[in-house]
Amino acid sequence: MDLDTAHLQNFTKSLALKGRRPATVDSYRRDAESFFKYMASENLLFKDLEPETLTHYQQWLTQSDKSNSIRRKIIGARQFFRFLADERIIQDTPFDDAPIPERIELLPQPIAYRSIKELINSLADSSGLKAARDRVILCLLALEGLKASELIDIKWHGLFMSASEFSLKVPGSRSRRIFLQTETAIAIRRYKSEVSLLQEKRQRKFDRMCLGFKGKDASLVLDKMTRHGVKFLLYELGHIVKYPKLNTEVLRHHAVTYQLANGKSPEELMNHLGLRRLGNIAKHLGREASRQEG
Repeated sequence: MDLDTAHLQNFTKSLALKGRRPATVDSYRRDAESFFKYMASENLLFKDLEPETLTHYQQWLTQSDKSNSIRRKIIGARQFFRFLADERIIQDTPFDDAPIPERIELLPQPIAYRSIKELINSLADSSGLKAARDRVILCLLALEGLKASELIDIKWHGLFMSASEFSLKVPGSRSRRIFLQTETAIAIRRYKSEVSLLQEKRQRKFDRMCLGFKGKDASLVLDKMTRHGVKFLLYELGHIVKYPKLNTEVLRHHAVTYQLANGKSPEELMNHLGLRRLGNIAKHLGREASRQEG
């Protein structure tokens, strides 16, 4: 059996029907193509495949790929062959019992809390809707640890405010309600007032919390911010504090450190961040222990 383009197309369609993001679908397709490239280079047929083949494939990938890229490609190959077996295109998959390499998770170079505080204060001192929004985004990313995909889909109706509680429903596959830090709550109150003024002025309602802006003077207001917008906003903020290419990963890791320092237990923080395993929280605890010992 040779690689059939139709099988790849059906594979990607099945992933899309399962709700996978377009970027994930494309990634799995490339991973399947990568494995068939390996098969061609080794003159392998389907009847030659066995669990150990993935081990040899892993070694072959080390010539050009990094550890986590290799891990992803092996997972992608396993997914494709599982699809072929489910569709009765092959009798069974040879790879379900093959081991998956461990993920190598290195912590990014941390950004200092004083830099985050400097940015928050600077935005607090600035007037206008955009500065108020930027301050909220920074707090949600750097203090609460939200992901970009969660941030841009937050809706105002998910916000709950009372004298004793300030919480927010985080949307997405790891949907949850989180209690917000005081700094974040203050930023959202101010921003909400700015948005209310805009809604009265334009006689329209904005459902999403994080609005987008266009134009040099940010005069055009959009219903929703984009990932691209988040990326370049963080580049701008990083330039202010001399942290090149500041990104959401760095800020999420900062939030882990910040939340732990403010008394959250690892288990509470897992719930706050929507995590299913300890992962990098454990690495932060290890880093902090090493710092104190040093």
